[in-house]
Amino acid sequence: TRAATERGQYSVDVEWSEADLALLEEQKKTDARLPDDAPRALLSVRLSVLTDDTTSPVRQELDLRLLARERGYRVVGVASDLNVSATKVPPWKRRSSGTG
Repeated sequence: TRAATERGQYSVDVEWSEADLALLEEQKKTDARLPDDAPRALLSVRLSVLTDDTTSPVRQELDLRLLARERGYRVVGVASDLNVSATKVPPWKRRSSGTG
């Protein structure tokens, strides 16, 4: 993972801290209390290259979940596009990612 970070790549498995995971769990519990007919939201997180000036995908997801909660949206999934240049690799040639 350290080598990946040094190359500017991002590893989701390593970047979630205990505090981040606790906040994520709290946000998911809040989602579960929304009414069944609440508007749904699909979050999109992207990062081509990890640098000191970029916002980590973890921070992006947590911020987007907070915004969805403030607006009363139920988060139904998270699409992530990590370590891929948007200008060099078209969407249909990118590796498929999971939802959370």
